[in-house]
Amino acid sequence: MPESSGRAILADIRDFWFWFHTSLSTYLPPRANGAEIDLTRVLLMGESAGAWHVVYSLARSFAPESLRAAVLTFPMLDLRDPHFSQKSNPQDAAMLGVPWLGAELVDEYEDAARRDPARIVTNVAPPERLDLMIAVFQNGRFAEWLERGEGWGEEDKVDAQEARQLYPFELLEDASKAGARLPPVLIAHGEQDSIVPAEGSRKFVDAWTRLQGEDGARCRLVLRPGEHGFDGQVDFEDEWLQNELKWVTEAWLGQS
Repeated sequence: MPESSGRAILADIRDFWFWFHTSLSTYLPPRANGAEIDLTRVLLMGESAGAWHVVYSLARSFAPESLRAAVLTFPMLDLRDPHFSQKSNPQDAAMLGVPWLGAELVDEYEDAARRDPARIVTNVAPPERLDLMIAVFQNGRFAEWLERGEGWGEEDKVDAQEARQLYPFELLEDASKAGARLPPVLIAHGEQDSIVPAEGSRKFVDAWTRLQGEDGARCRLVLRPGEHGFDGQVDFEDEWLQNELKWVTEAWLGQS
């Protein structure tokens, strides 16, 4: 974003799963030096906004026979929270230690995307666009960009029904009402996350338990001290991490 809308991002995810089912088994062997892929045991991982993509994939059952477990780190889940749609108070809006950035920065990126709608941005390497990410959240513009249409006009904006595909809580609710039994999910979140508040993960786990039922697969939450991206400071041998990896590995592979 802003070059792509939420609608376009979800279309890319659907294209990926089409490729997964039709081409991965032939694409990989010549490049894998003899390694084989087990398409019956797939673990999905997503951090921050990538976690939204994982929930979409789980809820839409793109590969129900394959998806065994998922790991979400500092995930963007509660996208209906005012944190993502309402302007922060400039006096206490510091995120990742960065003070208030005005709406002008957001407008500059948006204007550039409007002037060149054919421009495609597939990835950036941090810290590129870090200022944009912070400014979007500080100014409450994320939900606006998420729901926009391809033509930027109000008439192109997604309608209420399509918007449900953009929000993880609605995805979880709709999938559960349709009878989908989702695989186990591990969530790890930093308690001091100023970009994506950890409260969203707490609420998601509560919703999962309520909608999937006590007899459904677990959605497990681990809260640790730290900011957004806290895992960069984690030692792989930390006892808490090894315990959680054991749990999710058993769900994924059926073994520790």
